[in-house]
Amino acid sequence: MCFGLLFCAHAQESAEVRAFGKPSILASAHAGYLIPHGPQLQGLVTKHTQEFNVNVEWLTSGKRDWHHAYGRPFIGLDIWGADPGNRDLLGLQFSLAPYIRIPFNKNPFFTNSLKIVAGVGYISKIWDIDNNTKAIFVGSHFNAALALEYHVDFQVSEHLQLGTGLRFSHFSNGAFRTPNKGTNLASIFLAARFVPDNNDRLKALETGSREIGIPEKRWRTAIFGGFGLKEIGTPNQGKFASYSANITSTYAIGNKVNLGASLDYFYTSSLIPILEDLGRLGVSRKYANRLGLAGVFNLNFDTWYIEISTGAYVMDYAKVNGSVYSRFAIYYIIADHWLVGARLKTHFAKADNFELGLGWQF
Repeated sequence: MCFGLLFCAHAQESAEVRAFGKPSILASAHAGYLIPHGPQLQGLVTKHTQEFNVNVEWLTSGKRDWHHAYGRPFIGLDIWGADPGNRDLLGLQFSLAPYIRIPFNKNPFFTNSLKIVAGVGYISKIWDIDNNTKAIFVGSHFNAALALEYHVDFQVSEHLQLGTGLRFSHFSNGAFRTPNKGTNLASIFLAARFVPDNNDRLKALETGSREIGIPEKRWRTAIFGGFGLKEIGTPNQGKFASYSANITSTYAIGNKVNLGASLDYFYTSSLIPILEDLGRLGVSRKYANRLGLAGVFNLNFDTWYIEISTGAYVMDYAKVNGSVYSRFAIYYIIADHWLVGARLKTHFAKADNFELGLGWQF
């Protein structure tokens, strides 16, 4: 019972503090390799990458259904720095990003988990027409930072875990500024994690877990439109608009995953000057149109979900990026049927464009 707004607010704040409490702290050292995903990038890497990572994370509170669907995962902040293997040309990389870490088992002595990271990255040295023309990976200091990390952790004492695993880190500005081939770092690591009592996942599962059933409405169909801006490799051409529209239909497989397919339409105005630079004759606006079919994987978290899709163009007049494309997206449901999203489209490891958009689902 509340006896005043100030007391109620204090009580709620105290409850949140108790729910999250002291965080777990992880420190890890990585060694790896900057993947040269193209012949023009060969030779730019002179040594193995060196990386250092600090995580601050909390056990989810158990107040939402997805906390229980994923077996009480962890949420946290990923602080990462790396020497990508050629400091003279590429400088250093840093990122600050929120993440979710999803455990796969309930063994008290051994756990494995997957960490999904998305945030902001900074590269200290970038391509410069006067001073650094060889660094053709990225043309902007600030970039999107994405990472996947597979963890294997061993409990060595009540509050200490030691672990190892694999990490894949990607920096890209979504072709908003060229060059933008992006950087891809793959590494292995050794880690130590301090775990306070309030972050003991197994105790939380024993005292506060509940079963989450399969959604009654298993089909989800969404119509979505997106808009983005990008540059091309030819200097001083400015930014070009990219538009997309798609209809996606997926089916719930259990309470976490949806699988389905998508019909995708793309209008990429930058294709026209690219084809003209290549000397193609008879180029018109129709060459900016592409149509594709894609398989779709969704990972659901109540009011938001992650999408990973890969498809092939079934109509493509330009034929300059290959026939296969992929998309990574995050959608948030803002009302009964409305959703907003941020999406990155790629051709293999190279970003095509980043876009924001609005959709309607039923």
